[in-house]
Parts: sequence; structure tokens; C-alpha cells
Amino acid sequence: PAEGNVGSVTFRELVEVGDEAPSFVVLSNFMIDTNWLFDVWPELVGLPRVVMFVHEEQQEPLPSCFEVHQMAPGRLFGARRGWNPFAYGSHHSKFIMIGNSTHLRLVITTSNFIERDVNAKTQGVWYRDFPMRESPSCDFENVLADYVDSLLVHAPSAKSGSWGQGFRGSLSDALRRYDF
Repeated sequence: PAEGNVGSVTFRELVEVGDEAPSFVVLSNFMIDTNWLFDVWPELVGLPRVVMFVHEEQQEPLPSCFEVHQMAPGRLFGARRGWNPFAYGSHHSKFIMIGNSTHLRLVITTSNFIERDVNAKTQGVWYRDFPMRESPSCDFENVLADYVDSLLVHAPSAKSGSWGQGFRGSLSDALRRYDF
């Protein structure tokens, strides 16, 4: 029923960040259906940099701007041995970071980035836009940067490169440009 969707936002509304195109996007999730994602967010394929942290291996070819880092436990704990030391468990953080020269949008959600989860299930989402830095760092920024650094252990290409506006460095350094 319509009354069950009062106050809800669409996936498209979450990723629209204004007139300026993003300099970078970071997607992190257990499951990402890139075909569906390109349908609802076609601008994604033309961005300068898209970094994905995902559990599942991506089967379809992706645009050259995409950096995919598979976070399955077998990959993280010795793919050469082919075993997972845990009965259950995987990289399961579900977030989107969209950065440009004026702000960073951080979206934290319970949804996989697949059509049936986004459109047919009840999900939770928190999002906020953070402007460029004007004040000293805070605990939230430090925890977020530390978490991103832990992801970068398994994602060497995200430890450097361009994050827009001439800024080069790691993803966690790029995040520190914003005022949390």
C-alpha cells in the first residue's frame, strides 16, 4: 500500500547529488547487479572513477573506469589454499560514497544493489551530504577513514590515483577533504 512508502526515497534519489557530476563513486555491497545499476544510474558508466568492493565475482564486462575488488573470504584468506576459515561470513558493508568538488554523499543501507532488494523489499537507509572541510576532523571521520584503510589492504589500486579536482592519494585521504 502507498501509505507504507510515506517518507521513502528511491535509489535514483539517493544517487542524484546535484548538477555537478561526481569525481568518484565507491560502491560496497554483498551483491551488486551492474546491469540493473546501469539502468537506474546510467551516468555511472561515464564517471572518471568507480571503485567497487563486492563479495560476488562480477561476470559481465565493466567499463574501464571501474575497479572491482572482490571481498569474498576465500579471496581474503588465501585463495591459493582455496579454503575459508569461517563457516559463514563475508564482506557485507553496504554503502555508497559519491564525491565531487562541493560535497560527499554517504549512503548507508541494508539493501543489496539488486533490483528485487531495492524495489520489492523493505530496507533501511541513512544518507547525508558532507561539505568540503572547514573544521577539524571528528571521531566519525577518523573511524570512517580507518575502516576504508582496512578495505584498502585488499584493494591496492584504491590506495592511490585521482579522486577529482586534481587530488591524488588514497581513498581515505580523499575522504579527509570533506567536513564530517
